Amino acid sequence: MTLTLRIVLLIGSFLTTYYVARKVRKGQIKIDHSLFWVLFSLFLLVTSIFPDYLKIITKFIGVYSLSNMVFLIVIFVLLIKLFLNSISLSKLEGKIESIVQEIALKELEDEKMIKNSKILVTGGAGFIGSTLANTLLRNDNQVTVIDDLSMGDFANLNEASNLTKIEATITDKDLLKQVITENDFEYIFHLGAVASVADSVARPYETHEVNFDSTMTILEILRENKNSLKRFVFSSSAAVYGDEPTLPKKEESVIRPLTPYAIDKFASEKMAMIYNNLYDIPTSATRFFNVYGPKQNPKSPYSGFISILLDRLKNNTELTIFGDGEQSRDFVFIEDVIQALILIATSDQSRGQVYNVGTGKRTSLNDLIHQTENFASKKMSISYGEAREGDIKISVSDISKLEGIGYQPNFDLKEGLKKYLEYELGK
Repeated sequence: MTLTLRIVLLIGSFLTTYYVARKVRKGQIKIDHSLFWVLFSLFLLVTSIFPDYLKIITKFIGVYSLSNMVFLIVIFVLLIKLFLNSISLSKLEGKIESIVQEIALKELEDEKMIKNSKILVTGGAGFIGSTLANTLLRNDNQVTVIDDLSMGDFANLNEASNLTKIEATITDKDLLKQVITENDFEYIFHLGAVASVADSVARPYETHEVNFDSTMTILEILRENKNSLKRFVFSSSAAVYGDEPTLPKKEESVIRPLTPYAIDKFASEKMAMIYNNLYDIPTSATRFFNVYGPKQNPKSPYSGFISILLDRLKNNTELTIFGDGEQSRDFVFIEDVIQALILIATSDQSRGQVYNVGTGKRTSLNDLIHQTENFASKKMSISYGEAREGDIKISVSDISKLEGIGYQPNFDLKEGLKKYLEYELGK
């Protein structure tokens, strides 16, 4: 511990003692609160003199690799705010607790982060794929992206020396074999797909080649060349549940796919599990609910409702709702999806398993529009049309299985929508 930090702690100790004594004398602090602050003052004093005790204390509260410098400086800044009466005592206590929780969560995420690995991301120029690739690029990983750019854009990817971009279709078996065998990937995230339900209905065979055959091709290549592979993660969809009415949707819920897209997704995830069980290829699968966030293309026919909503808001054009707007969805922010993908890829418990990726909470389209208007301080033009045949009224996930391996959504709809709006309106 540096001399500067010791001085900061020592001053903090004296300031805390002085503050508590003054408040107790005026009857402005209860005895139980004064005891808390006296103990905190002693903590600062002791750690300034005996820095090794700090390691013992941080281990005791369960934050084993807590950054001593950052944590204590933040606490000291909060104390100054308290002295300036810009923050209440109860709020300060709450902030200290939340800081500890946030740092502990960040450390847990860092432990699970993939580092110094060779990674393949199919569909890596798209919305989810590019966000995942950009996240993985930060940790000295060698990331290879394959995308045919039918809906993705390499501009979504950060320029980096550890990134390889390949413009190609995932139906090209020879190319897949060459790329996978030459690179000996440790992680493969298979997100490439024709993600339009309507397109799968109009072109069932062509979309089947992308959505199912490509999965089989990769799994077969891995059966012969799985040398360094730690995990193959297949991205499926909540569409596999279809119109089965039981809510919330659990991984063991009845599967009732209604379209070629949903059938291909379900068949692919089942095949991935079979290759795990029969051929010892480490696989996992995810069922995404309604993902939203920056870089989602509102002009894509595959795009989610929120990106279309924000596009209409920015351009002052009318938004059409099919039905009464009371249909509800489980909207999950992109950063939580990336957290889930990396967690599933690195957890021993997740091997051979399928996981819902959502928030476990549902929101109606009308409520979503209302929240967006409040954030933007702007009224939208809305029209309501006839409900589309086959549209599901309510969709919401049960994420208890994913939570069982450490997943915790960091964004509720309010927080995620605010961040997305700031990104879109700030362009």
